[in-house]
Amino acid sequence: MIKKTRSRPWALAGGQEPEPNQVVVFPGTEREARVSTKRTRVEVGDRVTLLTAGGGGHGAPGERDPDAVREDVAEGFVSAEAARDVYGVTGDV
Repeated sequence: MIKKTRSRPWALAGGQEPEPNQVVVFPGTEREARVSTKRTRVEVGDRVTLLTAGGGGHGAPGERDPDAVREDVAEGFVSAEAARDVYGVTGDV
């Protein structure tokens, strides 16, 4: 038995709320449609693109520990601009 869930995926680190996963059928055509919970018939040769949520975060960016943001900048996970604009962390980042 296959169970479906409707919860958004958890993220790996601090940041924005993650987006839900999506399925795009017939991408780049006039029939393009984004589906998530409805059934869509596809035939052999039809194109389907899966958009996964990727990273995001647990909680609001402004509540993230500034030292953790600085570590992310040092590791190359976050740019200095994002540290300033998204997380509000300035100074030596």
